[in-house]
Amino acid sequence: MSNSVKQAHIVHGMSQAGLRSLKRAIYAVCLCTAVPVFSQVVDLFEARTHRTAYDTVVYRLFVPAHYDGNTEYPIILTFHGAGERGDNNYSQLANNVVTPWFADSFQARHPCFIVSPQCPVDEKWADFSWSSTTYRVSSTPISAAMRTVLSLLDSLKREFSLDTNRFYVCGLSMGGCGSWDIIARYPDMFAAAVPVCGVGDSSAATDLQKTAIWAYHGTLDPTVPVAGSRGPLSSLEGRGNTVVRYISKQDGGNANMSWDTLTAKVAAGADYIYTEYTDGVHGIWNTAFLNPLLPEWLLSKVKNRGNTRISLSRGLHTAKPVLFTTQSNGTIQVKAAGGYHLNMYSVTGVMVASYERIGPGNVHVTHIPNGVYFVALRCKQGIQRGVLSKID
Repeated sequence: MSNSVKQAHIVHGMSQAGLRSLKRAIYAVCLCTAVPVFSQVVDLFEARTHRTAYDTVVYRLFVPAHYDGNTEYPIILTFHGAGERGDNNYSQLANNVVTPWFADSFQARHPCFIVSPQCPVDEKWADFSWSSTTYRVSSTPISAAMRTVLSLLDSLKREFSLDTNRFYVCGLSMGGCGSWDIIARYPDMFAAAVPVCGVGDSSAATDLQKTAIWAYHGTLDPTVPVAGSRGPLSSLEGRGNTVVRYISKQDGGNANMSWDTLTAKVAAGADYIYTEYTDGVHGIWNTAFLNPLLPEWLLSKVKNRGNTRISLSRGLHTAKPVLFTTQSNGTIQVKAAGGYHLNMYSVTGVMVASYERIGPGNVHVTHIPNGVYFVALRCKQGIQRGVLSKID
């Protein structure tokens, strides 16, 4: 398991794989220049301890700036790998498992909590052999460390104003196993999960399909066999779910689909995605968690939408594009009970506008060219996505 542009001119003739690599490198450089060194990262998180009758777990907690007890916030639970076990209460923040979520640019769009527990030495998030190609939740007792994490989440719900429809979990290696484990045992708890090089219960597709999943694995993983991810995702497909599969090298080369196609599928609201790196061994998490599409995908997912649908003027939905008003500053009429967040994306998945309101009202779109856009609108009642065309 794990141990611890101003716009650029692209060189004429660069391959598509090279262009993808350059885009990812630019994203990583921009992200890293905005992220403090590791010791400063640790200081951004409160050091805490949670005790139960069966275990004690130290953890780090990131509280969003300007926290307001009258607003409900999402929370991201992170599970580290085996090499970060212990009680020093900082190793669990390594390997980029928290990097995308606390960045200032991300928090400005999606203020959220991050909770990062540290598993005690000689314990596991999910108590089975990592070399196993599968396991069964039904015959594997929940681990003491996982029970303590569940108790920890309950305590945070009492202490802070959290949006229980927007709980997220991600983890690497042993933590990838933990991510698969917790969404199988508690299918109504999390809106989305990002298990990286983990093992999921292939027999639990009925429960797993209740959570949006973006899983990652390396084809050549010698520690946790790739079947650990392939199995549960194939089971999801067996139940009629569509799994977007992006198979490539870690630099994006030899991909089975273009990056633009993947981006469009993400923007259109894909709920199940599997990325497999054909040249990847075990430590693929740095590549996985720095995927520029991942942060927005994760926070777009909302649990328990119920029967209430958000409605936009003239019936916005994917089958029938809707026109804006024919003014330079078009208006999107939104019927929502309270505040909401609306993002607009180009057909290649680039965000072109983002609007957030703390109360009901319409969105007045400015300085956006004519064209077709993906739209994602989210509020307390749920989420609605659609395709919108603008014509002046």
